[in-house]
Amino acid sequence: MGMRVAELQRTISAKEMAEWEAYALIEPFGFEMHNMMSAKTAQAAVSPWCDKTPPLNDFLFDFLATPEERPQKTPEQIMSVFKAMAGK
Repeated sequence: MGMRVAELQRTISAKEMAEWEAYALIEPFGFEMHNMMSAKTAQAAVSPWCDKTPPLNDFLFDFLATPEERPQKTPEQIMSVFKAMAGK
């Protein structure tokens, strides 16, 4: 929101903050919105080369995950994913 927590608490009520949080669940904004838009763009870019459209979750960045929590794939696993997406 462009301000520190203390400033926000002085200028917005708890009720209004809860309303903004509910709105963000329905209509994401900020990083979540950009993450979703980028994922949809990536999904649309690869879909013509796939037998079926890959799920959107395959393209979303989990920014809360630590590097250890992110799945690590070998080059062979990555190539098998691309081949499967290409129908080979």
